[in-house]
Amino acid sequence: MEKSDFTSALRGFARSAIEKHGCSATNIIGRGRPENAFLELRGAYEGKCAVRTAKNGWFAFPWMTTDWGTLPESDYVLVPYADHDDPARGTKVYFFQADKLKPAFDAARAARIAAGKKVSDKTGMWVALHSVPGYLPTDTGFERLADWVEEFAPHTKGGAKAPPKAALDATPNRLSIAQAKQALAAYYDVSPEAVEITIRG
Repeated sequence: MEKSDFTSALRGFARSAIEKHGCSATNIIGRGRPENAFLELRGAYEGKCAVRTAKNGWFAFPWMTTDWGTLPESDYVLVPYADHDDPARGTKVYFFQADKLKPAFDAARAARIAAGKKVSDKTGMWVALHSVPGYLPTDTGFERLADWVEEFAPHTKGGAKAPPKAALDATPNRLSIAQAKQALAAYYDVSPEAVEITIRG
């Protein structure tokens, strides 16, 4: 799976996770901002939500000279994480209150500077969800700050959900985009809004 597809799939799982917890989510459009990267939440949680994908258990916010990019304007943060190259094989989504996460990022940055480590401007500073021996304690174990974790079980040939009957009944030359989205959403256990289909002619 290509990196862009992997990241997009993780963001789709993040959106599905928050919807499972009683929220509707709409994209906040911005220049250069991909779909499902910044959401407006309504329902059980109200406000702006940043979605930061985790790579090998690490996720980042960029330091932008005087403060973190995106984090200060967020009320919540979703971090979808898969420890392999296909989110459909199993994904966890961590939900954080931004006002808990920001002080932790501040502390991690201060500790790095005090330890003589480089902290670059306008570059992501990565922290680990899980404790990692040998690293600064402030850089690891961020999962402890999560309000909740939603786990999506892996889909295998024996355990995958069946697509909706309407999609199964449709022949290839009569399969609509909506039907295809429904089938893929059912298979991957995400909302149809989280499915993107690109047709190249």
